[in-house]
Amino acid sequence: MEEFSVQQARELRQAYDALGPEERAALQRAPDANAIMMERVFWKLAGGAPDSIRLRLAHLVACFPAAPQLESPEGFRPGAFLRKALYPSAATLEPAEAARYRQLVQARDVDELVPRIRKVLSAAKTPVDWGVLGRDLFGWSDKVRKAWDKDFYAAQG
Repeated sequence: MEEFSVQQARELRQAYDALGPEERAALQRAPDANAIMMERVFWKLAGGAPDSIRLRLAHLVACFPAAPQLESPEGFRPGAFLRKALYPSAATLEPAEAARYRQLVQARDVDELVPRIRKVLSAAKTPVDWGVLGRDLFGWSDKVRKAWDKDFYAAQG
């Protein structure tokens, strides 16, 4: 699989933010990554990308409307963010109590993960670092899942 850096993910988000309202609305109406790839405006964002990564980029673009970019992204950790978003009032949480989190991260692939994370992001109404989150979604794997787990459970008081 190709590498996708934090900086590349942030640049994709910046390009998305620079689109006009009608262009963003067209992408937002698309129900999934495959439909996003059929939109002319997607090609404006990712047309120069290799064919091998274009679908993964469409998955990221599908998530963008759900949360704005964090202004000061230093130190953003997706696992800690998900802990706060899914369990805002829980001081401590055992793995057996984290059913919503487990359902999210047990996604077999990015096709399963994206609709789930979009719901969480929309409900949280909180900015995220699309650099880190974008890189992780692009490279969704057991390694990413374990990093999220570590930060999710380390976020307890």
